[in-house]
Amino acid sequence: MKFRRWKYTDISEIAEFQIKEGFPDRWNYNMLAESFLSERFYGVLAEEKGEIVGVAAIGFNLDEADLELVLVAKHLRRQGVGKALMDELMKECAARELKKLFLEVRESNCPAISLYEKYGFEKISQRKKYYKDGENADVMLKRF
Repeated sequence: MKFRRWKYTDISEIAEFQIKEGFPDRWNYNMLAESFLSERFYGVLAEEKGEIVGVAAIGFNLDEADLELVLVAKHLRRQGVGKALMDELMKECAARELKKLFLEVRESNCPAISLYEKYGFEKISQRKKYYKDGENADVMLKRF
């Protein structure tokens, strides 16, 4: 498996990956393109045999940032791909000398919450009915 930064030419394939894998809160092509063009954006992806099998992204703001995405293909979940993507993101956070990293996660997404807790994230609040289907989001924070 290969990990690398997003390229602008990856955006269509990333959008298709999200649809194919059935992510309910996916970003559309325009959202992906606008984020990518921001100098505050950093995205990494995982490829296997030339096909995208995972994506992750952070939006930076001075010494804080928001973890925007960590998505892994269904057939590779719980096999270390999410951890490897997080490792890549954490390297970038260290290089930028972040003080805080925030994220929102579905309160029912126990595997993701468990992964984030292993990286030192703690739940700090909850956003009621945050997702389109009415599910709450846990807001988590990692301090560096």
